[in-house]
Amino acid sequence: MIRRMGVWLVLLGIGIGAILMPLYRNWRAQQGIIPPGITLGGVPLNGHDLAEVEEQLNAIFATPVAVYYEKERLILNPEDIGFRVKTRVMIGQARTMGTPFYVAKAFLASLLGYSLPPQDVPLLVEWDPQKLDAWLDEVAQRHDRPARPPQVMMTTEKTFDWRPGAPGKQLDKSASIPQIIAAFKQVGDARVAHLVIREEPPPRPDIHVLQTALQKRLDHFPGIASLFLRVLETGEEVDIHGDDVAYSGMSTMKIPILLTVYKELDHLPRGELRSWMRETITSTTGAGNYTANRVLRFLGQGDPVRGAEKVTAFLRELGFRNSFIIAPYDWRGPPPRQVKTPANQNPKITTYPDPLVQTTAKEIGLILEMVVECSEGKGTLLAAYPDEFTPEECADLLDTLAQNPVRDALLPGGLPEGVRYVHKHGYAPDTHGDVAAIWGPEGPYVLVLFLSTPNQWLVWDLSNPTFEDISRLVWEFFQFREGQNP
Repeated sequence: MIRRMGVWLVLLGIGIGAILMPLYRNWRAQQGIIPPGITLGGVPLNGHDLAEVEEQLNAIFATPVAVYYEKERLILNPEDIGFRVKTRVMIGQARTMGTPFYVAKAFLASLLGYSLPPQDVPLLVEWDPQKLDAWLDEVAQRHDRPARPPQVMMTTEKTFDWRPGAPGKQLDKSASIPQIIAAFKQVGDARVAHLVIREEPPPRPDIHVLQTALQKRLDHFPGIASLFLRVLETGEEVDIHGDDVAYSGMSTMKIPILLTVYKELDHLPRGELRSWMRETITSTTGAGNYTANRVLRFLGQGDPVRGAEKVTAFLRELGFRNSFIIAPYDWRGPPPRQVKTPANQNPKITTYPDPLVQTTAKEIGLILEMVVECSEGKGTLLAAYPDEFTPEECADLLDTLAQNPVRDALLPGGLPEGVRYVHKHGYAPDTHGDVAAIWGPEGPYVLVLFLSTPNQWLVWDLSNPTFEDISRLVWEFFQFREGQNP
């Protein structure tokens, strides 16, 4: 019985095989060389031979890619970057996946009217990195835009337009390459890549922007001009003939005269001396020179010439080579001696300065800077003369300078109301000067301006607007740099 059943089963199997074999051959012939249900790079492909499959696969992935630099459309062809699909490797992997057992399951599934879950051979590609880099470099060269720095444009002789910078744009190559390669692996309308563009913020307004604007304004002054600006917190400087042109020191040199008094005393000035010092700064008549001479007499123990030499010696100790005073104000006799300095020996520019008292824009500015720093408990004076100076003394000197009655002209005339400043100005027939410490939007800065029309009367209506414009321009720059509307 069992033998008879076995025979029948064999005969049944032979019969079924005889029926299925033609069906299998016909089904298999229709499948081509790629096993059924296996895709290449997500694409169902087949062909009767290797060349046909390769041609189909290459045709799909050989179309150009649309690459966008922001809104601008660029076309990148596969051959431009040596892009190609590794078709033979992929076909080989597909055929390896198509084992006899897998094929049999696929055939039986087709007989039963369903398909096996698809299996995919990942897309394998290669490209020339150097060619892609070169293409991206060319795109960047054509389309990148550097950030535009802020500018100060002179609209009229006295008016400036503060123009903020503009951000730039820069292609990020390393971030863009994966986007491009991913697009080349897509099919149809999905073959699109968007380059990664980084925004480059505009640079912070540089002090050289201010220097250019200041120079443009000074170019409208019909004479010799020297300017020095120093930002105390950052050390930034603008120096326009600040240390190579000598000027009559005039009353600006009363700052080092008073500073020398504090060096000599071991207490704050009092009594008559304090009155003289105050009058030296506050007087708008010749009385200021008279009291300055009284201070020099005090320093010289009764001899104002000796007092002047003491001030000069102190300046030399501090390293100032161009600043000196060798006689009291309004001296009528010949100079006690001749003083040669690098500035007054400049063969190219001369203001024919007073042989008795001279300075430069930079040196007198640095002297006032030392006083400001000393008042804050730091700087050269406290480091070099720890037993002669205290912050209280330097603050006292600043308080004296703050009593200068000239408030709506010269450098203070270009400042908004309520701004803290101290300054000392000086007049000669052909030269006007002002040195100021101003507490601005970024902290204190020292600003000095000297104007001269050698051997010609310097008209107030010419010099004063220049002082005010320069001061206003500096103040507006710091407002502009801090993001405020000038």
